[in-house]
Amino acid sequence: MFAPGETFVKTWTVVNTGDCGWGRRYLLNFYDGDRMDGENHAIGRYVLPGHSAKISVTLTAPGTAGEYTGYWILANDFGTPFGGTFHVQIVVSDE
Repeated sequence: MFAPGETFVKTWTVVNTGDCGWGRRYLLNFYDGDRMDGENHAIGRYVLPGHSAKISVTLTAPGTAGEYTGYWILANDFGTPFGGTFHVQIVVSDE
């Protein structure tokens, strides 16, 4: 639960289940739903197949009370999305 306009960091632990590494310029991209002012950005590290990485984005809770969900996806260094989406779900309350 967050106050309207509160800034927070969402971190996911993602696992590279593919057969090639993810480069430092691979991206965390907004996909759908409520963006919450999150910016697309490079993951900044190389992730070998079978390894995991913590990937974070700074978000801002909307100014109106309610429930919000944003979906994010990884993309290669050409911007092509891959894998499934992951999400952040919050409740904004004036109380």
